Amino acid sequence: MTDPVARGLDLARARRWFEAHEAFEDAWRAEADPRRKATLRALVHACVALEHRRRGNPVGERLQLQKARARAAEGAADDPLTEVARRWAEAIAAAPDAWPTP
Repeated sequence: MTDPVARGLDLARARRWFEAHEAFEDAWRAEADPRRKATLRALVHACVALEHRRRGNPVGERLQLQKARARAAEGAADDPLTEVARRWAEAIAAAPDAWPTP
């Protein structure tokens, strides 16, 4: 079985936001560490924000992006995935018409 985080990142790079969010959810559910869980939830929310963007739902996008930023702030500073989540959330916010790739 493929690592769900790696699968989520691959799906996100392919801009398959819904499927990526499901992979990150699988990782989040299996994770015991609360700070790592926060990082994984940030990635879930970022993917959902982009799925809302794809569907033309700016309100849903904005709400999910707020959640992504809040969860990324709770992640462990020494976890490289936390930095990915933080940068991704910032890139989404900074480029409202773009489709950022993590």
